[in-house]
Amino acid sequence: MNPFILLSAAAAGSFYLLNVPLIAALAAGAGGVGWSFGAFVPAGAVRRAERKAAGIGKKPKKRVRPHPPLRTMFAPAKYLLRHTELLFLSVSGVLSTGDAMRTALAVGALNTLAAIPGSRIVSRVHPDFSGAPARVEAEAAVAVPLGRALAAAALWARELLKAHFKAGRARVQPRKSSSA
Repeated sequence: MNPFILLSAAAAGSFYLLNVPLIAALAAGAGGVGWSFGAFVPAGAVRRAERKAAGIGKKPKKRVRPHPPLRTMFAPAKYLLRHTELLFLSVSGVLSTGDAMRTALAVGALNTLAAIPGSRIVSRVHPDFSGAPARVEAEAAVAVPLGRALAAAALWARELLKAHFKAGRARVQPRKSSSA
C-alpha cells in the first residue's frame, strides 16, 4: 500500500480527533454543586452534573494529595480561556437581595444579558421584593477542542517542571571553597 495514502489518512484522522469538542458542564442550585465532562453533546454532561448536584449516585472517596503551586496554573488557564466556547448558560429561580433596588438591578442585568442578540444566556429569574431567601439555579456548558486541552496540559507540565527546577536550584547552595 502507498505510504503517502496512509500518512494522509493518519493526518486527516488526527486532525478530526484533535478537534473533538470536550464539554464541561456545571450545575449549581439549592441541592449543591455538580460538574461533569463529556464529548460532543452538552445535554448528557448537564444531566450528569445535575445528578451530582442533587447527590444522586455514588460519591468517590477523596484522596488527599498535595496541590501544585498556584502560579503554574495561570499560563494554561489563560490559554484554555482563549479557546473555550460557551455553549449555554441558563439561570432560573427567584432572586431576592433584601434591598428592592439591588434586586431590581440584578434581575435587570441578567435579563439584559439574555436579551442580547446571539446571546447563549437564558434567564428565567424573577424578582422577589419580600426579602425571602433567594432560590437560584444555574446550568452552564462550555466546549474546548481536545487538541487545545492537550496543548494546555503540555503547557502546564512545562510550568510545573520550571517551578520544580527553580525550587531545586534555590535549595542547593554552593559549597565554600577552602583554598586558604
